[in-house]
Amino acid sequence: MFKAHQYNDIIMSDFGIALWLSGVVYSIYTFGFAAVLRTYLIPYLWVNHWLVLITFLQHTDPLLPHYRASAHTFPRGALATLDRNLLGDLGSVMGAIGAFATHGISETHILHHVASKIPHYHAWEASAILKAKLQGAGMQVEGNAGGWAECYRVYKECKVSSHLCYLGILADISSFSSSRMKVMLCSSRTHTVLLRCAPCSMITLPVTLVSTCLWTASSRLFRSIYS
Repeated sequence: MFKAHQYNDIIMSDFGIALWLSGVVYSIYTFGFAAVLRTYLIPYLWVNHWLVLITFLQHTDPLLPHYRASAHTFPRGALATLDRNLLGDLGSVMGAIGAFATHGISETHILHHVASKIPHYHAWEASAILKAKLQGAGMQVEGNAGGWAECYRVYKECKVSSHLCYLGILADISSFSSSRMKVMLCSSRTHTVLLRCAPCSMITLPVTLVSTCLWTASSRLFRSIYS
């Protein structure tokens, strides 16, 4: 995950985390847990839960493809995200407040991926131009309005990806939908196969995994013989 030249940065980061934890423990020892919980831990969790919510919804959705290293490129990775109206699921007023309070961090996120040096006060204008271009090319750039309900929906519908990912046979390019799981096995030379199964079925998932392994092995054998 990390490069050799990042060693010193990792050590410094670990040292900083150790200092922070030491400060929290010392504060609890000095002022008591209730005081630290009330004045620091609860505000800390409240602020940072927004970071988790926003980041999760920016990069996770059944509509978004996932790339393995062999298929990943910067343009593909940069465009594997969606813009969402933060708190828009609570109505237009809350949506406007969410966008204003966060300077459009959720509403202009595709632009941030493509050109991260554009300042937030030009992001709306630049984002509108970029999205018009992407939509003209047939890309979907807007996801459902962001919020806690949408976070739960996405979490529930995308969990199935872990079954294939941890088994190490996830395709180079894959996507997941709520009603069925799609696995696209893509070869640079000869084939594209689409397998579908119900995400919650304990029968179809193992069958799909076994058939995927057999099909991949047989296709490699075929290519080794006739290439």
